Amino acid sequence: MEEYEINELRGRLDNLEFRLNGLSADIEELTRRLDESGRRDRDFQRAMWIQTDAGQRYRHWMDTWQPIWNEFLTLREVTERERRRHALEATRAAGFEHKPKWEDYRAKEKNPIKRMLGFTPVRGEYEEDLRRWQETYDAAIKPLPHAAFFVEGGRSVVKQVEDTHKAVKTALEDGHYVTVTELIDAPMPSFEYRYDAQVPDALPGVAKWLREHRK
Repeated sequence: MEEYEINELRGRLDNLEFRLNGLSADIEELTRRLDESGRRDRDFQRAMWIQTDAGQRYRHWMDTWQPIWNEFLTLREVTERERRRHALEATRAAGFEHKPKWEDYRAKEKNPIKRMLGFTPVRGEYEEDLRRWQETYDAAIKPLPHAAFFVEGGRSVVKQVEDTHKAVKTALEDGHYVTVTELIDAPMPSFEYRYDAQVPDALPGVAKWLREHRK
């Protein structure tokens, strides 16, 4: 093929690439406009639906359950933080400053080839220490209750409220108002805390939370 023919082909390819880039930009802009139009339409439909009887019941439902769920989330945060703290204290008592990291063990290997490939005797040391750390951590944290333990009815009640709350929000965002109405009209459990529950000594923050939120 002659050089001028090659140059001509290159020119055509450059022109085609330019046109494709322009087409891609047009498609992206069209997609953005469609998304924006769809969002405005959904917002309008939601605003109209909120004015209906079902929409007003939804607002009342959220006014009732959103504060209840937000309050429980603070208890969950405190409980999980305390559980992790206690478990980490147990690992430190067992001689671990922190969870074993392979990078720290690999640095002990003097042979650069073995260090790079990871085929080194310290690999076994690392895996054994990691196993012991995890066993110690699990043994300390697993006996401690989760936040649901301090709710009357336990995990089943918490799960029902959490699942319903998520389902209502998702259905509303998707514009499935019939589903929203069905969910908020369904019976909901009583959500009460076990203020007199025996709190493990490892969870002092939970005991404090229950005292401060007692009604």
